[in-house]
Amino acid sequence: MRKGDLYEEDYNLWSDLQIAALKNRDVDALDWENLAADLDYPKYWIDHQLVMVISSLLELYGDFNAEDFEKYHWKTFVDTNRFMLNGVLEDWPHYSEKIKFAIPKAYLSAVNLMERHGKGKGFEFKFPDTCPFSFEQILEDGWYPA
Repeated sequence: MRKGDLYEEDYNLWSDLQIAALKNRDVDALDWENLAADLDYPKYWIDHQLVMVISSLLELYGDFNAEDFEKYHWKTFVDTNRFMLNGVLEDWPHYSEKIKFAIPKAYLSAVNLMERHGKGKGFEFKFPDTCPFSFEQILEDGWYPA
């Protein structure tokens, strides 16, 4: 079986073998293509999911005089993206620190999105300079800003 096939068929085994190869400095056993993609992809995916969660929380935080249906929509969006991020942390708990570190940058992106979104709706809202949501709140199932 080729290394790339194992990546598709049994990711956990592939991952264990790649870790062992790295620890043993066995460069011939490394699946370079999938290893590089695997190390690169989660950062961008996590950043995207984080911006989506924070921007949705900001929509609720700012309220923008939203109707109940729209609030439900944003809560659903928050829940969906939280589910994805929490799934990452279940599989790769070491990404917890990466997510914490990414919050300030994701917050700035989310504020930019929400300011443009609010202006398009005719609302002006001044968001705090720093993220008003803790790491735990961002990931806590069922938590929304009051």
